Amino acid sequence: MMAGEKNPASCYLDERTFRLCCRLFLQHSETIQDGWSWEQIKGTDEGFMKKTVLIPVQSSVMHKQHGCFMQAENMDHLTDDIQSNVEDETAGVQAVCEIHAVLRYEYHVLYSCSYQIPVLYFRASTLDGNPLSLEEVWSNVHPNYRQRLQQGPWDTLTQQVMCVTS
Repeated sequence: MMAGEKNPASCYLDERTFRLCCRLFLQHSETIQDGWSWEQIKGTDEGFMKKTVLIPVQSSVMHKQHGCFMQAENMDHLTDDIQSNVEDETAGVQAVCEIHAVLRYEYHVLYSCSYQIPVLYFRASTLDGNPLSLEEVWSNVHPNYRQRLQQGPWDTLTQQVMCVTS
């Protein structure tokens, strides 16, 4: 290799190291209480990290498609109420959600055997399970990041449609 070149093998991660890093990350998460957990896949020794966040949104973001409304002066109070209920997302939140727009962001970090790297998946939906459109997700990205991310959006965010069969 020439000076300054990276070793391609150093860009990959084995599954054992991924799990070790997850354990360390989850220990830190528990210390700062930010809600990450480990989800075991039934019948296997495999799993993934998971975090669910409930986010109140302004009525201008959601009212057209989902019929939800929220007054700006209630945002801080509602955010505190919802964050205090993240542990048990159904406790008291449903009553708040009947009046205000609340989005559910669910993050999954898992190991990709194919690419030998961690992969972040996330799902954005209303509390009743309706997925947000890609445009709605982009509209909820903080303005400080939106412009930079949209310069190369497919390096950052793509949408996968899930088909459910009965």
